[in-house]
Formats: sequence, C-alpha cells, structure tokens
Amino acid sequence: MEETNEKTPVPKKPLSARALWTLVLCCCVGLAVLGVALFPVLNEKLLKARLTAASKNGRDIYRAMWEANEKRESVGLPSIWPKTCLGTTNLPNDISGMTFKTSTEYFKVLFDEDHMGTDAWKPYVKGIDYSKLAGMGVPVSKTQRLTSTNNMWAIAANITEEDDGIIPVLISRNVDLKAIEQAVNGDFTSRSADVKIALGTGDYQTPFGDKGFAYVRKGGGQSYIISKYATIRVFFLSSGRYRPRDPSKPPIVYLMP
Repeated sequence: MEETNEKTPVPKKPLSARALWTLVLCCCVGLAVLGVALFPVLNEKLLKARLTAASKNGRDIYRAMWEANEKRESVGLPSIWPKTCLGTTNLPNDISGMTFKTSTEYFKVLFDEDHMGTDAWKPYVKGIDYSKLAGMGVPVSKTQRLTSTNNMWAIAANITEEDDGIIPVLISRNVDLKAIEQAVNGDFTSRSADVKIALGTGDYQTPFGDKGFAYVRKGGGQSYIISKYATIRVFFLSSGRYRPRDPSKPPIVYLMP
C-alpha cells in the first residue's frame, strides 16, 4: 500500500458573530461613503439630462415656428413671433396683428386653442402640441385649455429678422429675466456682463429651481446653463459676440407664463 504525503485539511474556524457584524458594518460604511461621494456627480448628470430634454422640446417649438414663418414669408405674410405693440400690419384677425402680455396667452393663439377638436382648427404651427410646453416637473395640460401651470417657457416678444442670432427666444420660466432683457436691449458693458443671472427667485420654481435653465437662441441653437456658470458674459459667450439691437425697434420683452 502506497503512502501519500497529503495532509488532511484543517477546517476553518467560522467567524464569530461579532466579527461578522464588524465586517457587515464596515461594508455599509464603505458603501455610504461611496454614495456620498458619487451623489453630487449623479445628481448633476440627472440635472443635465433633464435640461437637455427641455431644450430639445424648446427646439421643436422654435423649429415649428421657423417653418411657419418661412411659409408665411413666401406669400407675403408677417412673422408669427409675439409682439407687445402693433406695427403696420393690417391683419387684425391674424396672430401678427395681435399683442400679448404672457407666453400662455400667446401659445393659446399659436395652437388655435379655441378651435381644437373641431373642423375649424387651424394652428399656426404643425407637428407639435401642448406637451412641448411641459415636462421636468411642469404638468402637461389634461384638457384643451392651457394655463400657466402647464407652460414652462418664457418667450421673447418683438423679435425682428435683423436681430442677432445669439439672442435667446425661449427660456425656461425659472429665470429672472431682468438682466437678460437689459443685455439684449443694449446694456451690455463689461460691468453688466459679470452680472449673475438669478434662478428660482421669481414666481416659478419649476422646472429647474436655482440649478440651471434651458434655452433656445434666435439662430436655432439649443442648450442649457447650470447655476455656477449663469452669468450674462457666459450666456452671451462674450461681450464681443453680441451685436447691439437697432434702438429704433421696440425693445425685446420676455413674456412669462
């Protein structure tokens, strides 16, 4: 009979209840520390994803309005951009012959709300609906009656064809627009450029509170800015990029919901 040198394995002593509890506690503490470290990063990624989604909705609205204006121009009709004062148009029943005080009032006409669901419905824009005005904490209108509760956008009134493409025309409603209005209407000095854009301080906390805002420019660019970069200088890329408006034109006014 052959002999072998294999040793019989010695059974490992099981962890005591105290040692096991200590190991579990260490794992929990480690996971908690990791969670705390990752939370700001994950939170910012989530915010940016929501801002991107909102800016895409804004871009869809802008695109539909741009296409409508192209068709109207080809037949000699004025632009559908909102106004706060009338020009020389002789079309009182057309959107170009109306004035508006809020973006909600404007969007109701743009979508021809009064005739929704009837054969007489003739919206000024195609391919979009009230869902593009909502999201990110702003509820979609469940009826065919739009209210400010269901509208996340401020819109620039009195925009002209000659205006610089960098001017924002749609901005999420959680922005205090005073500084932006001053900038687009000519007060763009090195001092005003460093002004912080106030977020979440007005009538609307949604959709993004003081965390950031989404926007679309007159030239069609869509994007967002998070709060730490929310200054006039950053928003307008630099004072040298902005071409001042014609002072003879009615000032740009941002219509809130």
